[in-house]
Amino acid sequence: MARHEKRVVAFYDKRADLLHVCRGKPQPGRSEEHDGLLFRYAVADGKPCAVTVLGFLQDGWDHKLRRLIHLISAHLKEPADAVERAIQKTAEQYQQTYRPAVAFGARKVKY
Repeated sequence: MARHEKRVVAFYDKRADLLHVCRGKPQPGRSEEHDGLLFRYAVADGKPCAVTVLGFLQDGWDHKLRRLIHLISAHLKEPADAVERAIQKTAEQYQQTYRPAVAFGARKVKY
């Protein structure tokens, strides 16, 4: 379990409204877009390496986290709980940095 927690990391870019979840460190990759999600594949070996969520708040993904976690987990072939913890950790960091009472902008993240 702890092994997956270290491998799956997430960060949120407020200005661009992007949530990026990757396995390990970000790396060069090619992308395929489906429904505002960029499914990334490593250039080096073609394996799934990341998912970038375009318009995370604008498109309401903060209210569809279960579905999002499932999609990311399936792409990265990582356990859903590891993906969920990475996103939750990012939400907590975002709260501390930008707004003490609210995660990801004006809406509380719903799980």
